[in-house]
This record gives sequence, structure tokens and C-alpha cells, in this order.
Amino acid sequence: MKYVNNGLRVCWIFFKTILWELVTELISVIILTVLFTIKMLQLYGKNMNSRDLSSYIFHDLEYDPVFFGCLLILNIILILVLYVIYHRKEPDMLPFERKNCISKYIKGYICGLILFTLIWLISLGLGGFQVELIFKHGNIAMLCLFFVGYLFQGMSEEVLFRGYLYKRLNTFLPLPMVIALTSLLFAVMHLGNDGISILAFINLIIFGVFTALIRYHSNSLWFISALHSAWNFTQGPLLGVAVSGNGNQQFVLFSKLSDATALINGGSFGLEGSLITTLILLVAIFAITKKFSCIEKLICK
Repeated sequence: MKYVNNGLRVCWIFFKTILWELVTELISVIILTVLFTIKMLQLYGKNMNSRDLSSYIFHDLEYDPVFFGCLLILNIILILVLYVIYHRKEPDMLPFERKNCISKYIKGYICGLILFTLIWLISLGLGGFQVELIFKHGNIAMLCLFFVGYLFQGMSEEVLFRGYLYKRLNTFLPLPMVIALTSLLFAVMHLGNDGISILAFINLIIFGVFTALIRYHSNSLWFISALHSAWNFTQGPLLGVAVSGNGNQQFVLFSKLSDATALINGGSFGLEGSLITTLILLVAIFAITKKFSCIEKLICK
């Protein structure tokens, strides 16, 4: 009976986690769609008919990088809602401690940048991409937009999965089960992304395990929030790789897929679908579980 009750509790917590994600994302999409549509009508209203307007709302906005960048920023809604609701009554659910928060965030961001750049360099060396420099001065504003956007996007996913979900499950399940379930749901939430593959799904689970272990050892969300943000910003806007299947956000380099196998470059999903990512993340997990002194000092102090 205990296992049945625990199973039902897990399902209910999963449902609430997914609901948090979907509702806040829906609110963000509605807010931005209204604002962008009003702006479009102000500029071109006299020359637009209902068909043009419908095409703009349901098609053009989907491929507008400015819209997508603003959508990333509005992930702050999820962060603020969960923080306001749970921080005071359950402060250990969202451990954003003040002590050394800046140094932890900076170290996490640098680690995320280095980690993904290493994966990209290995793939590049194995012929996974043909790289083109596409930076121009006009891209600076977009880089700033996506930099800020991914700060909030990375943090929002960590707040939801390694904050809310992690803590809820940890009240009645052992740690290995908590890490496994949070990582599984994190991967499941990416199943609708373009180019998803079995290996990409596995890598998302491994990434979830990696970040959950850091959360456990550091008892903080600062480091992993920064690492997650840097991971996404580096692969998309900086290196020009698809971010979990989301393209159209290359502003410095454009990493065009070569004829190499998807095991090397991840295919249309991006490098998160490559075997290189699998190996690098497994090495990182090994280093964390072995509790090397340099790793503990990095993530805990």
C-alpha cells in the first residue's frame, strides 16, 4: 500500500510541476503575442487584413528571434511565482542563499561556458560542423537580449526541477529516486522539441542527474542556474548550434551541420543529442560523485 500511495503522490507532484510550466508559459506567450500584435497594427494596421494578421500571430511570431528572446525573459514569471509562494514557508525548497551567491553564480556560468565549448570543440575537431563567422554590430542588441533571456530561462528550469520538484519528492523518497525522477521529467518536458532522438533524451536525463548532484552537494541553486544559463547561451547565440532543437538564434558563429553522423554533432536537435555530450557529462558526474577536493571547493564555496 505504501508503494501505491507513493506512486500516486509522485504522479500528483508531476502533474503540478507540468502545470506550473505550462500555465506560466501560456501566460508569457499571451502577453507577448498581444504586445507584438498591437505594435504590428500600429505600424502596418492600414495595410493588413485578417489573413495577414492571423499569419503573423500563428506563424511569423514563432520564427521571430526577438519574440523568442522576450519569451525567454518572461521565464521570470515562473521564478517569481514559485519564490513568492514557497520561499518564506519552505526556504530550503529554493535555496538562494546570500552568502557567496555572486561568486557561486560567476563560477557556475564560467563552468557552463567551458563545458559546452569543450563539447563543441571536440565535435568540430571530428568534423561535425562547418563554422562561419556571422557576427556584425547589429547583432549586439540581440546578443544582449538572449544573454538576459537565458539568465532567466536557465534559472527557471532549475527552480522548477531542482528546486520545487526536487524538494517535493525528497520529503518521502530516497535521494537516488529523487534524482532519477526529476531528471526523467526534465527530459520528458523536451519530447516535443524538434529533432529529439533517443540519445538526446538520454542526454537530457544525464544532464538532469548532473545538475541534481550539484544541487545536492552544494545545497544551492545559484551554481546550477548559472551553469544551465551559460550552457544554453553558449551553444545557441555564441556558437550557433541548435539549443534542444531550437534554431534561429545564431549571432556570433554559425555551426552548420556537416555530413558527419548525428553521434558527432547531434543532428537538428543540437549537440545535446551527440555521443560527445554523453561522455563529457558522464565524466563530470564521475568527478562529482568521487568528491574530488577541487570539485567540492568549486561548487560549494
